[in-house]
Amino acid sequence: MFYYKSTKYKDSFQIMLICCHFFFFSSLFLLSPFRTNMKKGYMELYDLNRDLVNGYKIRCNNHTELLSCLRAVNQAIQRAGRLRVGKPKTQVVSACRDAIKNNNINALFKIIRAGSTSS
Repeated sequence: MFYYKSTKYKDSFQIMLICCHFFFFSSLFLLSPFRTNMKKGYMELYDLNRDLVNGYKIRCNNHTELLSCLRAVNQAIQRAGRLRVGKPKTQVVSACRDAIKNNNINALFKIIRAGSTSS
């Protein structure tokens, strides 16, 4: 604790400390409902933030996987096109892209194998 040579200041200092403690603890008592509500609010905010970050990670992983699959499909189309020269090459590539646009996977496989869907 603090030591003073004069008892006059010592007594007033102790009274001041008692008053400060009284106001501090009374303010804690009065603000305790707000404190619990704030704590609850921060916990909810933390949970929401964690959910948002997890959702972002899932979307990021899905996006990365989608890009790698698109690269693989594009490479397969390019390889199928390289087997041909000139006009048949462009026809195969455009037919493959049309099959992908129309979500026709069977036609895509036939185009890559034979160069066209009619066979």
